[in-house]
Amino acid sequence: MTMPFKPALERIPDDLVSLSDYATYAKNHMSHAVYEYIVGGGADELTLRRNRSKFDDININPRVLTDCTQGGTHTELLGEKWRHPMMLAPVAFHKLVHPEGEIATAQAASILETGMMVSTLSSISLEDIADELDSPKWFQLYFQQSREFTLSLVKRAEAAGYTKLVVTVDAPLHGIRNRAQRAKFVLPRL
Repeated sequence: MTMPFKPALERIPDDLVSLSDYATYAKNHMSHAVYEYIVGGGADELTLRRNRSKFDDININPRVLTDCTQGGTHTELLGEKWRHPMMLAPVAFHKLVHPEGEIATAQAASILETGMMVSTLSSISLEDIADELDSPKWFQLYFQQSREFTLSLVKRAEAAGYTKLVVTVDAPLHGIRNRAQRAKFVLPRL
């Protein structure tokens, strides 16, 4: 696998240094409908606002005058060793925002030694994504209408080297997203 890490760094604008900077840039790099789909939440976005508020309430208090020379971010999670306790969450349809879709995301996760949980609704096959991942890979499963098809997804994930299966049970149907509806967003066909 070849990763164009250095050239990508050379293309990153100097003022793009934080997550909120990326959010500002995003509007200019995707259609209005796709942007509204991505930044929006379900229905009237009450849960989205509550989650954001709760996240903003988290404080990290540094310990001063403590020897941290042996510190690190490595951890073990469900029997796997991780460089740091972070994982990319399962997000569908990466091709909406990048021509290489989940392949580019998997390459970035591998470079950063960050695990990736791959969505059932990925725009790239779970096998092709797994081939690009050198970091922990988990598969997020939505149960399908056919038990046989659901089982085939599980078997494919196992054969591709996914080490954990994360079952999503709260979304039997795609949710109503009012902001995306107003922007005339239509989900792509896989």
